[in-house]
Amino acid sequence: MTVAPGGKVAPKEVTMKGIEETDDLSEIEIVDVENLNVPEWLREGLKRLDTDGDGLERDEVEDMLDYMSREKLAVKLNLAELDYTKFPAKVQEIMAMWDHNSNGIVYMTDVLHAARAQQTMSKQHRVIRKFLLGSVIFLCILAILNFLMTALANEQSKDMHPRDPTKARRRRALTEADSAGVAGSELSILSSSSSLWSASLQEVDQSPAGAGARGLLLAAEAVPDDDAADVASWSVSALLSLCGLPKRMNNFFYQL
Repeated sequence: MTVAPGGKVAPKEVTMKGIEETDDLSEIEIVDVENLNVPEWLREGLKRLDTDGDGLERDEVEDMLDYMSREKLAVKLNLAELDYTKFPAKVQEIMAMWDHNSNGIVYMTDVLHAARAQQTMSKQHRVIRKFLLGSVIFLCILAILNFLMTALANEQSKDMHPRDPTKARRRRALTEADSAGVAGSELSILSSSSSLWSASLQEVDQSPAGAGARGLLLAAEAVPDDDAADVASWSVSALLSLCGLPKRMNNFFYQL
């Protein structure tokens, strides 16, 4: 019996010669593949199974045969599940994300749902990226337009000059003077019209038909409608002509 480092009993290694000399084959734990008297294809196949190069151990062979039998059965039954217990540790960490039962088996329905969710997220991310790109382009266009408008406003402000306050005061004074002159002329016209009206009434009173003419004059003055005033003015003019009043009275009534 060989003692391995650490106090453990090392498995018994048997060569082809040892196998021939051993009556109890159940005691064999490790088989030296190189020295087996078997066909070459079998030796090469067993060597591929001996990944660590220290010979085929009993536990390794049993695990490999068990795994291979389960894989062949899954292929035969077309099972929608994946046993990842024999995968590398990093792969097992990733596959465990979809293993809701924690039994070392991932069902393809879960993987399919995860794949579809990933596709949906990818599409949403593409849409968001396009939206952000469009927003950036729109903001750049707004910034450029704002810059152009500011530049144009500055150019226009250079062409504009402030008004001269002296000219403005002079223009305001002329406007006030014109307004005062117009008001004065209107007052003088009203004054002369009032004087002419009084003189006309005196002449009408002195004429033979004075009472009738005075009544017509007052009636013509009181009529607000323009047509009625014209009719009254013509009537008064005719009456004044009959009374022999001067022509300036007729001109005065025409002005009215």
